[in-house]
Amino acid sequence: MSIPNVVAVIPARGGSKGIKKKNLQLVKGVSLIGRSIIAAKGCRAINRILVSTDCQDIASEARVHGAEPVERSEEIAGDKASSELAVLDCINRALCSDDDIIVFMQATSPFCRSEFLSHALDSFRESRCDSMSSVFKDHGFWWQGDSPMYDPTNRPMRQAQVDLYKEAGMFYIFRAEGIRRTGCRLHGVTKAFEIPKTCALEIDDYDDLLIARSLDM
Repeated sequence: MSIPNVVAVIPARGGSKGIKKKNLQLVKGVSLIGRSIIAAKGCRAINRILVSTDCQDIASEARVHGAEPVERSEEIAGDKASSELAVLDCINRALCSDDDIIVFMQATSPFCRSEFLSHALDSFRESRCDSMSSVFKDHGFWWQGDSPMYDPTNRPMRQAQVDLYKEAGMFYIFRAEGIRRTGCRLHGVTKAFEIPKTCALEIDDYDDLLIARSLDM
């Protein structure tokens, strides 16, 4: 019986509607894909780092930072292909064992830290949950279109609000068997791992990229 690995999987396709070659954009002199790989390398528990990509430039950048590029087929490299399909394709091509713990990271979260990954993996193992998502605390008053998603006549005081959390998208943790069986990153008994809100920025458009570049982090 093989010893399970802890495998970081970073999907990074070449195409992007919002920002051209988004995963190669620089924040503080390092590409987004490079920043994710560096965070994964700093986590001692992670012993393999895979980058799923259809882009030779991204594959080259992954090698520079010490990750293994895994070729992604054209069928799952478009805008409509889910991240789950990319992760499944990657772990299958890389011959990951069902017992392997997968740390699915998103390069669009430039402020992931190695210590977040280390503590989250400790929590994942100790809690014996099936899957985990990074989250951050958010006390916002949410709207959908022109309609508030709360009762404006009974607006709660901030100190009276219950703790609400938003999915960060920075990373998810699960075993290879779980995503193979369910096709979903979150399944079974799930657990949240809180990260600081200041680190939760996701790069979706140029405004996000400019904000990331302006932060002293």
